[in-house]
Amino acid sequence: MALSAILTTPLTTVPAEYQVQCHITISNSGSSAVTINQIRPAIKSTPIPFSEDKSSFAAANLGAKDLQIPAGGSAEALMVVVFHGSNRNGTSNVPIYSTYDMGCRIFAADGSVTVPTPIAMTVLQNTGGK
Repeated sequence: MALSAILTTPLTTVPAEYQVQCHITISNSGSSAVTINQIRPAIKSTPIPFSEDKSSFAAANLGAKDLQIPAGGSAEALMVVVFHGSNRNGTSNVPIYSTYDMGCRIFAADGSVTVPTPIAMTVLQNTGGK
């Protein structure tokens, strides 16, 4: 079994609270089908070297449980992510955007884990005053 995956999304710059639909294409170059047990979001702010505080985003996987990847074939999954913005309240010392690496970890029934290359996302923050 040899799984690989690619992430795609129509937009890479979005306003805060926008629902990002990240399409995950999982391919199997092996000679037998593979079952995907779980797909977990792996999202971090790019200036921070550790996983992002989960309060800065919300993510859901739709249809990822027990997804079958056929031998020599591929299948699609969807990950929906909402990045939360901060309100600057008229101050100039808070950035008006944040950047994230939006990725995932794909866990197969055989114990293997596939990690596709993340997508660089720019999230425009709320700029409203008081």
